[in-house]
Amino acid sequence: MKKRSPIFSLLIKMGMFLRSISERTTHLRRSIDEYLMVHNLYERFTTSDIKTRALDNLKELEKMVDLEARGINGMIKSANKLLSITVYEKRIQLIDVAELRRLFKLRFKEIYKDKSLQNLGNENFKLKLDELLLNHRKALQDFLDSVDKEYTFEGFSKLKDNYKVGIGDAIDIMSIAQFKESVFVVGRIIEELLDKLLRSAIRSKKIKKIIIGDTRYDSKIGILKGAKIIDEKTFHELNSVRIDRNKSGHPTRKRFTFKDNKLVIERGIAILQELQDKL
Repeated sequence: MKKRSPIFSLLIKMGMFLRSISERTTHLRRSIDEYLMVHNLYERFTTSDIKTRALDNLKELEKMVDLEARGINGMIKSANKLLSITVYEKRIQLIDVAELRRLFKLRFKEIYKDKSLQNLGNENFKLKLDELLLNHRKALQDFLDSVDKEYTFEGFSKLKDNYKVGIGDAIDIMSIAQFKESVFVVGRIIEELLDKLLRSAIRSKKIKKIIIGDTRYDSKIGILKGAKIIDEKTFHELNSVRIDRNKSGHPTRKRFTFKDNKLVIERGIAILQELQDKL
């Protein structure tokens, strides 16, 4: 059984965070609504201690929110720590407790006697509250959308299973920003396919017998081109793979970026898709 990939494990953990953060935020939102309902009840009475009762309700609300928001923000920080090991640059915003307190004071220190003013005040409060509490959902969804976009490659589904595994590993390695290692893996997978093509050509007597393990990469593609197993265009594509792999496998000043890595994977998939059918 194939070991779970880094990006798969990351998605599982992010999914757990998404669920837990959303559940706790939804619970927090409902609790705030309960305090608002109590405040609305106070506004209907005209006793002399209404302002004192409203202030006590506000203090209890702030105490509850401080405790709950601290727990939610702790989970968001853990989610952001996971994001920091990926190439994804955005981070999930923490719940702004100071801004929540400011919003609470705007509504809970106001005592509306007019029903229409009360409804308007509640609507404005709830809209601003949702904006403060639910921004993390968009950030998490943006992350999941970016994974879907950045790590989906045309032609991947048409690869044979063993090449899917190899290229899948290269994509996973890229996802944790190890670009040189990912490029090296792509080159290794392609060379393994070249070796299979050479063995097939030797068996069918298209080329003379060689010791494949002692043959250099550039010689391998030269032999395949000479035997017309690959054409001129594929030869040059394979030579580019050789250059990239050599740069990734040896200490050089070449620094691969996410964009470089993605192009190498795209080109690798195209080459594998073409050559796998020659076996």
